[in-house]
Amino acid sequence: MGKVINSCIYCNKEYLVYSGKSIKSKYCSKTCKYTYLKGKTYEDLYGEKASEIKAEIKKKLTGELNPSFGKKWSDEKKQKQSDLIKTKVDLEYREQCSKGMKNKSISEETKNKRKQTIKYNTENGKIRKPISEFGRCNIGKASSMKFTDEYKTKFRKTMEDAGHWISIDKKDDWEFYRDISNWRSQPINNTTIGLEKLKEFNFFDSSSDSKNCIVRDHRFSRKQGFNDKVFPEIIRHPVNCQLISFSENIKKSKSGNGCSIRLEQLFEEIINYKEPYIEQLLCIKLINDYMKGERFVKQNYIK
Repeated sequence: MGKVINSCIYCNKEYLVYSGKSIKSKYCSKTCKYTYLKGKTYEDLYGEKASEIKAEIKKKLTGELNPSFGKKWSDEKKQKQSDLIKTKVDLEYREQCSKGMKNKSISEETKNKRKQTIKYNTENGKIRKPISEFGRCNIGKASSMKFTDEYKTKFRKTMEDAGHWISIDKKDDWEFYRDISNWRSQPINNTTIGLEKLKEFNFFDSSSDSKNCIVRDHRFSRKQGFNDKVFPEIIRHPVNCQLISFSENIKKSKSGNGCSIRLEQLFEEIINYKEPYIEQLLCIKLINDYMKGERFVKQNYIK
């Protein structure tokens, strides 16, 4: 098969290409190709045929037609790739990764924009996207399939080995309980006590003026829950969340047991809770168990 002369559509340079590929070949090099295509959309390149071409490409890469369909790396290949990447990670590599933010800091304007976005979303009911019952069931199934005891044990070991998490056996009972009784998901919804405060104040962070900030607070405190051996799933239920000012939270923690609700009242509100919550049925079961005399035992939560 002989070669013919083609002209690059980017730099107009002439180059040789096999005659069988001359129709598809448009660039003299990859540099010209990527420079020419950078920032262009399908509409820019193909005009009226853009939708048709996108649909054709999608069709070719869907399901069994996708070259990666059904393929899974073996543990040996994963380890080999991991070792390869580690050989490339040195000081120079790290500096190259972070050079975009070198000697830069996030402006106050950007920080304020982020805060205002969170505030706007919360005020306008965008705290949580509505999920259909069908979707919730599918999410629950997918999560249960992924987050098996084996997966969680392996993930914890990875985080402990990397130094990101403290080993469970090094945590005292209170530290362990405090962590697992914290909220697992966004507990704020339209029924949250103190929601109206979001119209005036922002959430507290280390760079904020604490006088003008609010925090999420456990109505029945984690400390009292620990003392009473209440199951942590009950303490982290959304009903137990309220929004109060930073100063109110400090005063509350120093007064008595730090609770603004009785345990019996918390049980009643959880049982009557109507908003969608993934641990709702579990919490009702644990309330019944607690009423029968069962209590939180740390060992039952160590996987």
